[in-house]
Amino acid sequence: MCSFALTESLWIRAQHGRPREALGRYHDVIDTWFRGGDWANLWLSLRRVFAIFESLEHDDVAATLYGALAAAGVMRALPLGPGNADDLQAAVDRLSTRLGVDQFDGAASRGRAMRDQEVVRYALSAIDVS
Repeated sequence: MCSFALTESLWIRAQHGRPREALGRYHDVIDTWFRGGDWANLWLSLRRVFAIFESLEHDDVAATLYGALAAAGVMRALPLGPGNADDLQAAVDRLSTRLGVDQFDGAASRGRAMRDQEVVRYALSAIDVS
C-alpha cells in the first residue's frame, strides 16, 4: 500500500545519494496514486520524479515532464520540500542550460501537449527504462 510516508522516504533517499533506487520505487507510488485517483499526491510525486530525472541528467525526460507539470499548473503549488522553494526553478534553469533553449523548448512542448493520463504513462515508461 502506498502512503505519504513512503513517498517522503523515497524523496529522502533520492536527496541523500540514492536517486536511482528511489526512482525505481516511484513506479509503484505513481501507479497507486493514479489508480486511486489521488491527483494531489500524484502531482507531488511526479514533481519529485522530474527532480530526480534532472539530477540524474536524464534531461529530455525531465524537460518533457517539466512541460507537462507546468501545463497542469502544479510547478508552483508547493516546494519539493521544506526550505527548498527555489529548487524547482534551479532544476529548470540547469535543464535549459544543458539542453540549449531549442531542445529544452521542444521537450517541454511535448510535455505540455500531453493529457494527464499520458503524463502518467510517460513517467512510468521513463522510470522503467532508467
